[in-house]
Amino acid sequence: MPVLPCQRNLFDIPDEVAYLNCAYMSPLLKSVTEAGRRGVDSIGETIGPMVDDLASRAAEIGLDTVPTARRARHYVGLRFPGGVPAGLPGLLAAERVFVSVRGRGALRVTPHVYNDRADLDRLLRAIQSARSA
Repeated sequence: MPVLPCQRNLFDIPDEVAYLNCAYMSPLLKSVTEAGRRGVDSIGETIGPMVDDLASRAAEIGLDTVPTARRARHYVGLRFPGGVPAGLPGLLAAERVFVSVRGRGALRVTPHVYNDRADLDRLLRAIQSARSA
């Protein structure tokens, strides 16, 4: 793949991977523009209640979370007593639910402004399926 002049020496990286910088610029600029348009407070007002809802619903099925007063507004860690079920990452991928498995015992869930309650439902269904398997 040819390397464009705008890509050379950008971060002093090899030509073989320089194209990645420009490839990510369009989505990055869209994200930054959207964040500026909405405003940081508005984003927190959208995501915070979703995080609270998820934490509450996760507690109902026996998962642990950091208490609200000590938790960031934009993400939540869901801790699994006994560890993350072995089949859970595959179930989540099949449901197109993208979260991060942290260590052996937790998921890091970071909702975005385009997520909704149906997305949380898919996440929790996959968790319950994996735990009952």
